[in-house]
Amino acid sequence: MLRAGWAVGHAECDDYYSGYMADQIKGTVIDVDYTTSFYADIHVMYAQTRDAIEYAVESAAALGCSPERIVIGGYSAGGHLTAGVLIRMLEEGKCPFAGVILAYAPLDLRPKASQAPATPRDEAMQLRGAAYEELVLRGNDEIRYDHIVSPLLTSKQLFQKLPRMMVLSAKLCEFKEQDEEFAKTISRIGVETTSCRFMRSAHGFIPHFRQEWKEACARTARFIKSC
Repeated sequence: MLRAGWAVGHAECDDYYSGYMADQIKGTVIDVDYTTSFYADIHVMYAQTRDAIEYAVESAAALGCSPERIVIGGYSAGGHLTAGVLIRMLEEGKCPFAGVILAYAPLDLRPKASQAPATPRDEAMQLRGAAYEELVLRGNDEIRYDHIVSPLLTSKQLFQKLPRMMVLSAKLCEFKEQDEEFAKTISRIGVETTSCRFMRSAHGFIPHFRQEWKEACARTARFIKSC
């Protein structure tokens, strides 16, 4: 599982979540840390994420895992990094994964038409999102149009090579439209896709154990065990 937050993390919550999921699936969960955007740009995060994923693949047998049943995933920024690394590996003809899980991940960093915030919370979310993007992109707006950074721009030909996918979104999350468009796109071209929107939840609800976190974990565990 990839930890959330390009800029900040929540290590204690992630430790609890990873332990809970390991118990639910009766298997091994590797919790990945990466250098945050306070200290490095997005290319460093991708490189570290890929190194961790490749380590898991190469060490699966030694860790007591089935190499043919590896599932990768992440939520929020962790899901974004997971998607980018997966797409790059598909381009190289590599996909040793039985399944992939993306939870409320930003999948399209192209500039959006600005809308007047309806509530103070909406305004705070917009400001926070803009600050996160500015920090992670370091002023290099061109990479917003790279399909590794904006996975929704990936070609259908490459999407067809995806393994089984699970995409989770939340009604109160600013990325729900991106996530659901991604799920619909890959499903329409024949990728086996499980998609679910949690109607009472906001961004970040899973590792912070809020609202529908137990249902999300149960669905995640069922998906992993079915791979």
